[in-house]
Amino acid sequence: MCGICGIYHYNHSGRTKLAVDHDVIQRMSNAIHRRGPDDCGCHVQEDVGIGNRRLSIIDLSKGHQPIYNENHSAVIVYNGEIYNFQEIRKELIVKGHLFRTDTDTEMILHAYEEYGEKCVALFNGMFAFAIWDNSRRKLFMARDRLGIKPLFYSDKNGAIVFGSEIKCILESRFVQRKLNTQAMDQFFALGYVPCPDTIFTDIRKLPPGHTMSCDRNGIHIQRYWDIDFEKIRCGTIESLTDEFVELLKQSVKLRLIADVPLGAFLSGGIDSSLIVRLMHEVSEIPPRTFSIGFEDAVYDESQYAEIAAKNANAQHHNFYVKPDIGGIFDHIIEAFDEPFADDGAIPCYHVCRETRKEVKVALSGLGGDELFGGYHRYLGFQLSHLSSKIPFVRLGIWKRLIAMVPESRQGGYTVDRVKRFVEAMHLPPEQRYIHYLYNLDLIGRKTLFHNDISQAIDHQQTEKELIRLYRQPRTAHEINKAYYLDFMTYLPEDVLALTDRMSMWHSLEVRVPFLDHHLVEFAASLDPKLKIKGTAMKYFLKRAASQFLPQQLINKRKQGFVGPLPVWLNNELKEFTLDTLSSSNLKRHGIFNHTAVKKILDEHMGLQRKHETLIWSMLVFDHWHRKYLE
Repeated sequence: MCGICGIYHYNHSGRTKLAVDHDVIQRMSNAIHRRGPDDCGCHVQEDVGIGNRRLSIIDLSKGHQPIYNENHSAVIVYNGEIYNFQEIRKELIVKGHLFRTDTDTEMILHAYEEYGEKCVALFNGMFAFAIWDNSRRKLFMARDRLGIKPLFYSDKNGAIVFGSEIKCILESRFVQRKLNTQAMDQFFALGYVPCPDTIFTDIRKLPPGHTMSCDRNGIHIQRYWDIDFEKIRCGTIESLTDEFVELLKQSVKLRLIADVPLGAFLSGGIDSSLIVRLMHEVSEIPPRTFSIGFEDAVYDESQYAEIAAKNANAQHHNFYVKPDIGGIFDHIIEAFDEPFADDGAIPCYHVCRETRKEVKVALSGLGGDELFGGYHRYLGFQLSHLSSKIPFVRLGIWKRLIAMVPESRQGGYTVDRVKRFVEAMHLPPEQRYIHYLYNLDLIGRKTLFHNDISQAIDHQQTEKELIRLYRQPRTAHEINKAYYLDFMTYLPEDVLALTDRMSMWHSLEVRVPFLDHHLVEFAASLDPKLKIKGTAMKYFLKRAASQFLPQQLINKRKQGFVGPLPVWLNNELKEFTLDTLSSSNLKRHGIFNHTAVKKILDEHMGLQRKHETLIWSMLVFDHWHRKYLE
């Protein structure tokens, strides 16, 4: 696991060829030193320069980057892991390629030599890499299918600047720190900025499953993989679960390859519990597991993590988190470089920090919810077709009654979910599902921002793009369209981004067995009725896991990897929240409508409506703005 960066002046437009400064590449590399504290290196050649920071996992002594081919006509910097690299390496040796290391980095370079840009189709893993092909004067970059590893870039004035994180692009000083107000609208709608945009006007993300080539003719971006929901797999439930278990076992086994200590996150939920049990099944070494707990019993799952650890004969470590974000708030903001509102960053920060004290690699159960229908919004969407049977007048009465129900003082999301469900019942399917995703709807966003700023934003553009993605897959099932939308947005830009930034902040590599692309393709081919059966979410996964896990884990209430933020905001963090979101503080940048902010705070503190994610979004944005733009 590493970090990469680089600059290429691809279009000189008749001017004198511009040279890349070695010190600039070094400065960019140093900005992401946490991604790779073990080693660093760079290649600078006239108008191109690439750099790397290395976190040594495989072939510790010989994996220094950049790595060159035999005649130095091509060079690579790389972030990630290719789990089938040994198999591909053997095939390349048969074809006459000579290797000097046992690394997957060198394998990628030789695969590119042999197969060209189509080489990415061979790779099973998580990756973002850049190859400078000197013979063709071309820079070639690629990002893995699901977006597990990030890759940002800026294309301005005939130069492309790229990196694993935004901070190294900013460090190049080629790019101005200009607020993308359209992306700001996306952020307050979703809690993150979806691909390909970022919060900075001139910086973008290379989408998952895409490659980019850059030469004197310009930049060409091409998709090389997509999820196919069209073909439904046949078979009995028994044969399908057997096939799935074998795929997951193989995925786990591949992700145990490392030359350094390795462990796993364990929440006590079905996903991480199954991964840890399969680690026990495929390896003779007892798993080392790590979890966090909270003093608030509503959010604490540590007792289930203990059960799951015992079920896998694991060496378990548990840590407790207290409501003190003062020491880590700056770190979270700096790790993301742009506003990010998933409060799961708090527990993730802590579990990554504590895990890194013991191991260098950790497996995670991420992806199980997206693959097998594990979110409550999926169930609500499935049931929402019943709304057509409720008379419109009666529906209006229900809406007014539900709006009056107060939120629980103990936390939990049941009342909020019912309110969202009722509010969206009359909408078309795509808008109904998108309403479940929103932290703040279109009307709310129009009123949140100061009038001058709001008028300059196309608030409808955010929803138009989500609707376009929702309609993109060829499938007869509306729920598959919802799954696809999440795979294109929420999974890479929230779930995976959170894990990458928090783990890399602590120089910890996280591997995600559920997101092996063979497993993703398998899950996409399942009949949707096997994922949510009646009101039972993750029916198929629970059926498959039942042979490995005790029933108290299979049947436990879904919690999710979140902390007790709603309770904290009303208690321990109340003073911090009110001070940060006060009119006197917010007038610094003049972005928010102070009246709207006060209404949101009053509703939340008065238990009229849950706004903790929106409040957290404003706290994060205000702090980010102060750090990056002021």
